[in-house]
Amino acid sequence: CYTYWNGRFPHVQDHFYWGVGALVVVGGALSLWMARHVTLPLRRLRNEVAAVDERDPTGRVTKKGFVEATDVAEAVNRLTASLSRHMRGIRELMANVSHELRSPLARMTFAVDFIEEGLTENEVPVPAGEESRRKTALARKHLGLLKEELTVMDQLIGSCLLAGKLDLQQRPADL
Repeated sequence: CYTYWNGRFPHVQDHFYWGVGALVVVGGALSLWMARHVTLPLRRLRNEVAAVDERDPTGRVTKKGFVEATDVAEAVNRLTASLSRHMRGIRELMANVSHELRSPLARMTFAVDFIEEGLTENEVPVPAGEESRRKTALARKHLGLLKEELTVMDQLIGSCLLAGKLDLQQRPADL
């Protein structure tokens, strides 16, 4: 540099500045191209991961690009497959539990009906006294409330069972 600025080779000084300018332009263009080339797989991966839906996480991420991006894509694919299996298990569990709750609920409804029928049959020979009548009326009232609650529970279990069956029918290939 001392030689160039010392003035011994003035024509070299002009070429030096042009060379530095050309290096800056070419280096800048090359670095922009490289940055775009390196970030392209990451941007594609980001868009594909964002497209995985929370209700249906079966989306697969393509494995293209440099090694680190393909490793992340493979990890995301394993995660979505595992999440899909777990969600299917939860759906099956919900359907099975809803189905299994129907039997005890039916037994309880039958028992309430049987008790209510027994109260009605025993109405004729009511034991003497106002206390006995009051207890019978209170028992009828509570049996009515219990029947209403059993009906609500039956409707809720029916809704859960139907939702579970429909959900399982819509996603047969989640495995």
